[in-house]
Amino acid sequence: LTCPWSERAQIHIPLDAHSFVWAHPVLETRAASSWLAAENDLICFLAYGGYVYFDENDDIVKINGIKVGADLDFTGPYALAGDEKRMRAFAAIQAADRLKVVTLTALKPHMQRFGWVLPGEFEDCPLGAFVYQYPDPRHNRYIKMEVPEFGRDMAAEDLGVQLEFMYQQAYVASISNCSPLKALGIKRGDTIWKWS
Repeated sequence: LTCPWSERAQIHIPLDAHSFVWAHPVLETRAASSWLAAENDLICFLAYGGYVYFDENDDIVKINGIKVGADLDFTGPYALAGDEKRMRAFAAIQAADRLKVVTLTALKPHMQRFGWVLPGEFEDCPLGAFVYQYPDPRHNRYIKMEVPEFGRDMAAEDLGVQLEFMYQQAYVASISNCSPLKALGIKRGDTIWKWS
C-alpha cells in the first residue's frame, strides 16, 4: 500500500491492511442510471467493483465497494497518448490481461474495456488509477486516484453524471461483513474478477 498512514482512515483503508487488489465488477448493470440498489453495499461492490484489503497473512480484512458520493477522489480524465513510459505501462497492462469489459451499460457505447493501474505504475499516479480503452486508441484515458478534498457539495449530481465522468468523484462504501468471500476461500492473488 502506498497511501500514507495518516490518510488511510480518511479513505476507509484499515490500518492492518498490508496489500490490496482491485476487484472488477461481476454483475452486468443494465439499469446503471437507476442506482441499482445503491444502498446495498454488497450489490454496489458486485456491480461497480471495489478494493479488497488483506493483512500480512493474506486474509481479507476489509472490502470497499465503489459507490456514488464524496469520500474517494479521482482527477482527470487524462489522455494516455503522448507519454512513452505511460504507453509502455499501458501495453504491459493489456498484455497481462488486466483490462476487463465495461459492465456499466451507460459506458458501453463509448468505452470497451477498463482496468486498475497499480500505484506508481504510471509515474503521475502514486495512489493508482483507472484506465479506459476506447475503440479509437487516440481516445484512451485514465483517471488518477487522489486523497479526497472534504466539504464539496455533491448533492446536485446524479449517478448518470457520475458515470459520464468515469467515477471522478466517488466514495468507498465499506463492506464490513466479508464472510461471503471468506466462505469461498478467497485469498490475495485469486482472480476474483473472473467469478461467474
